Amino acid sequence: MANKDKLIASAQKALQKGQTTRAIKDYQKVVELDKKDIRSRQKLADLCAKAGRKEDALESYEVVANNYSENGFYLKAIAVYKQMQKVDSSQLGIYAKLAELNEKQGLTGNALAEYRTLAAQYEKNGMPGEAIGILQKMKEIDPENLNVRVKIAELYADLDESEKGKDEFLEVLEFLKKSNNFDKILKLYEIFLPLYPNEPEMGVGLAEAYLRTGKVEKSLKILKSAIKKSPTDKNLLQMLAEGYRHQKDYTNERLTLQHLLKISAKNLGYRLKYIRCCMNLEEYDRALQDIEDWKEAFFEANKVDALKECYERLHKALPREEKVARTLKSIYESTGEGDKLFEVMSSLPDDSGTELDMFQASDDEVVDDSIMDGFSEDLQEIELAEADLLDDQEEVPLDILEGPEELEEIEELEELEEIEEIEELEEIEELEEVSVELDSELDMELEIELDLDDSDDESVLEISEDDLQEEAVLDLASALEEVEFYIQQGLLDEAESVCHKILAAVPDNAQATEKLSEIREKLSVPEEEAGDFIDIASEVMAATDEALAEEVNEFDLNTDFTEKVEEEIEDISVEDAESHYNLGIAYKEMGLVDDAIAEFDKAMKNPTRLVDSLALKAMCLAETGEFDGAEQYFWSVLEQPGLGPEEKKGIQFELGLFYENFGKIAEAISVIEEVAASDPGYRGASDKLDTLKSGKSAAAEGSAGKNSKDRVSYI
Repeated sequence: MANKDKLIASAQKALQKGQTTRAIKDYQKVVELDKKDIRSRQKLADLCAKAGRKEDALESYEVVANNYSENGFYLKAIAVYKQMQKVDSSQLGIYAKLAELNEKQGLTGNALAEYRTLAAQYEKNGMPGEAIGILQKMKEIDPENLNVRVKIAELYADLDESEKGKDEFLEVLEFLKKSNNFDKILKLYEIFLPLYPNEPEMGVGLAEAYLRTGKVEKSLKILKSAIKKSPTDKNLLQMLAEGYRHQKDYTNERLTLQHLLKISAKNLGYRLKYIRCCMNLEEYDRALQDIEDWKEAFFEANKVDALKECYERLHKALPREEKVARTLKSIYESTGEGDKLFEVMSSLPDDSGTELDMFQASDDEVVDDSIMDGFSEDLQEIELAEADLLDDQEEVPLDILEGPEELEEIEELEELEEIEEIEELEEIEELEEVSVELDSELDMELEIELDLDDSDDESVLEISEDDLQEEAVLDLASALEEVEFYIQQGLLDEAESVCHKILAAVPDNAQATEKLSEIREKLSVPEEEAGDFIDIASEVMAATDEALAEEVNEFDLNTDFTEKVEEEIEDISVEDAESHYNLGIAYKEMGLVDDAIAEFDKAMKNPTRLVDSLALKAMCLAETGEFDGAEQYFWSVLEQPGLGPEEKKGIQFELGLFYENFGKIAEAISVIEEVAASDPGYRGASDKLDTLKSGKSAAAEGSAGKNSKDRVSYI
């Protein structure tokens, strides 16, 4: 041991003379004599690093770090590995070790930061598989970190493992939908759709995200393209109608809703939107006709409020329409709105009944006070999308469009509707079979009757010619509107087919002929010139470029998201604060000042380590020569409420030394005087004060801050 002490003394003398190489040789002999001397090995590593001998430094540091780690001193091991990282940042294994140790210590944010850097390096070096492995570890630590999960999906796509990538995408999408975060959903689609350009549901999802975030024009552009491939898709048609409504293009909204009602005629949600749309177009007669046909179903579905809103609008537009007033009377009776009831009754003739008399079984029966109690349960299966009924037709904000839960409810209701339609079709088929038999018998009877009287030209069942013409007009108007819808959506083949059906029934119809000419003209133009069809993937790529030009993409592994565990909360736990604080001290002792400051910043988020962290950060800033910053932090510590007497003396003394080192002697005397007044013996305060007043510098004394008694008590 005597030889070891001599070698250490020799190394110290060599360092005083600036002979680093000689000192390295002496310390190499020391660690050969005592392989368990970790302090000497760490000193050897420091000297090798200073001399630029990277490999020797890393070798010695690793021995030290492994020793600390194996004995459970993770903070010290982290500090050593961080020093190795400073020596050679290209060693990827160091990042992995730092991440593992920080994770063991419970420093999640630090672990994620190291893993992030490691993953980025793997990706940069063309090692996507290794990058995914690291990202999966990050996902385990912080499963709600969407940036990580998006990056995993992107890398899977690059590796041609599209299904795995899509699974990750869908998981993130589901998470975002739960919080209705359509801003991030939009960014998600803009990233992924170019990776999966042949997935139609991706385009539809993007259209919905555009719609929910107010980018209606972009949404409609995609929807119009998608509807060409799926003209009966209810989800697409609903969004298309919503888009037209928010553009106040009520004509196209009505055409779209009318087409939707042809597919799902019983859906009261679609029916309500259609009625409101007609009123927005000031087509009050059309709206009244529709709502009169369906008001019983609305009552039965307990949607009196929606019905009342429509009839009140109609009453305002058609104040003399008795049908509207009668129904309003019935509604106000059921809702108990006496003032409104009196007002509407004053507009009715004395002998007018209620519009709900149709529900009475006979002339002697009276409708119950509660309208709903008198209804049959036969209509309980009527399909109704709740979100559709609550959707305000006039200037509804985009943020209340149907969400995932409402859409799921609509899908369930539509399944019920399909079941009903199947049952109806089966019933119709049975009736048709019976009808065929009856027709055969009727034909035989007619033959006999004709034989008896050939001169009888009139049918027993007479239908007026006016009724037939009215029915034809109504069918014709509906068909022409269907043609217009198809043309607007670029569904030219479908539009042409309907025109031919119209002309087959009414050969001289000018409107159908005109529409057919318009369709043929459009069909003669090449598709790329017509501009109706768009490449959704190309559209998204353009939109993505535009978005990136406007703002930083939130789903970016290079953005500083990994500290969010600590940053997103105002305070951190006592345990975490203690870990960050101790790690900061370890960094400071190794000369890693910037890293130490970062740890003290985290530790001070918990009140238990606020004062200590502020003080040590001030000292670190002083070491870097940042006078203004260090002074500010020293004074911020002294201004903290509840600062104990011993703590206050320690900070004041350190502040005095700080002023002395920067040549601010008057300021140094001022604060040291206060310490000496309360405790002359504290760290030699009286002697230090005499030295300052005598004009002798700290450098001349050569002792400021070096004596072991000068250490701050809480370090």
